[in-house]
Amino acid sequence: MNRDDESRFLAWLNRESVESEIPSTEIGREHHRCEARSPDFDPEEIANLGKEELDPLNSEQSSLDAQFNEQEELLTHPDSQSNHLGEIPTVQHRFEALIKRRLQTEIQKAPPLFPWETEVRDYSTDTFDELVTVGVPSRLWTTQLKNLQLPVALPETLLKSLLARCQEVVNASVREGEKWVRAVEELFPDRSSELYELAGMVAMGPVRFGGGEQESHPLAYEVATPKQQMVLSLMAAREILKTLKLRVSASEPRSTREWLTEAGVLTLEAEYQPDRWLGKLRVQVHLPEGGSLQFKGAGALATAQRTDAGSLSVELFDVQPQQTYTLEVTLDDREHSPFTFVICPSA
Repeated sequence: MNRDDESRFLAWLNRESVESEIPSTEIGREHHRCEARSPDFDPEEIANLGKEELDPLNSEQSSLDAQFNEQEELLTHPDSQSNHLGEIPTVQHRFEALIKRRLQTEIQKAPPLFPWETEVRDYSTDTFDELVTVGVPSRLWTTQLKNLQLPVALPETLLKSLLARCQEVVNASVREGEKWVRAVEELFPDRSSELYELAGMVAMGPVRFGGGEQESHPLAYEVATPKQQMVLSLMAAREILKTLKLRVSASEPRSTREWLTEAGVLTLEAEYQPDRWLGKLRVQVHLPEGGSLQFKGAGALATAQRTDAGSLSVELFDVQPQQTYTLEVTLDDREHSPFTFVICPSA
């Protein structure tokens, strides 16, 4: 053995002696820690790992179903919630998402019905817009209501409601008394027969609210009896409709009307020129501010507009007596719907 071989041999002996001094208990603990860190794999599970193929379409639904079952288990057994407190918010959110998705699917398949429906109906937005247009008139047009000749002052909200209803029925082809009833019947549901009877009394002349010889009336609408309130409402509808209508004839070819608006006085003058073959109806309007007119009836239409206060006129030809012609007035504030007057020529 040469000197180099001797040095390597001594180094090997020295390493062996150091390793032999490590206690066996330390080696055992280190081995145990290594085993603890090693995952436990089932050989059979490892063998079958590649045999099962997952369906990607069912994976999300399976996960949601599992979470649904877990949430149901938590709700059914409250004692088990203490072991899953950290998981409840996440499971609850996914549970709610699953419920919403299922509800949306069911509603799309079978939409719910209103109590008065027997089948699914498609409600057009045009109808809704038309109803909104006929809503309660704004303050621009309600100033005139303060000038109504009534025995008792009516609440402002009631007058606004009556004005809106009168705008709807002013052009109806029915008798005046029936227009009054239609204007107020929403205020007194299921009292139509009584309203028609009272409308006849209003049409005949001054109404006596009391039983004495002298005419008496309640001190205020709020303290009046239901019958007295119906009479006052019918009288208010009569006065409003009277102001909204201009009557002209061969014997009285001109009719003038004023309507007080928030912007000022609106003045209308209708002139009728009857003719056997070519009747003419002309309306001149003085606007308190800029606005437009639309005059129509019997298939004819005439319009006019201006940007500031002043007068406008519109004409219709081939006018026939006993027909109703509508004049719509719009002021510059476009938030307000047109306000309607009617002109009724007669022979």
